[in-house]
Amino acid sequence: MSPRLRQIRKFLFRATLVGALALPLVCGLCWRTVSASGEGRCFDDLAQVPARPVAMVLGCPKFLTNGNPSLDYSRRVTAAAELFKAGKCERILVSSDVDAPAMLEDVRAEGVPAERLMADSGGVRTRESVLRAKSVYGVTTGIVVSQEYHNERSIYIAEEIGADWVGYNAQSAVGLPKWRARSREVLARVKAWLDRHMLDPQG
Repeated sequence: MSPRLRQIRKFLFRATLVGALALPLVCGLCWRTVSASGEGRCFDDLAQVPARPVAMVLGCPKFLTNGNPSLDYSRRVTAAAELFKAGKCERILVSSDVDAPAMLEDVRAEGVPAERLMADSGGVRTRESVLRAKSVYGVTTGIVVSQEYHNERSIYIAEEIGADWVGYNAQSAVGLPKWRARSREVLARVKAWLDRHMLDPQG
């Protein structure tokens, strides 16, 4: 092996080692940064949720890949209806892409009048949902409805554009589904940090 090739291999090995050591630290810092945005602003208890003009429920597939109903979906629908019935919001914005029509209908079936519902099919991911709530629907203060980890990330994104959001936590899954969601959330929070500071800064 030539000295030049040996030098390249040594550099690649060191770079890989540094990357492997740094990745958990980066993920941990991003997780903590996003969580800090939601501290004191995400509520499990309906009575503690401050009233806001609009609640935005974030979409997710109604059915899992195995065909079973998604508990995350049904719990978000129920939580959104609870807010309205408790007088915590005047209108509900359903934000998703392909899931918005079904979720809109299911929230209505929970007893929310159709005239109090809005649907945004442009919410292809959480960032778009939060940004469009302000830019398209004029929502600068509201309640985001999803599982707690998702609400924390939504509030983190909202801070970037000066929007004042709190979260109402729909019940989270347990067991393996919970850990799968948490695993995906680790990378989602890294992406949220990169979007805010490097890839798509709004400030």
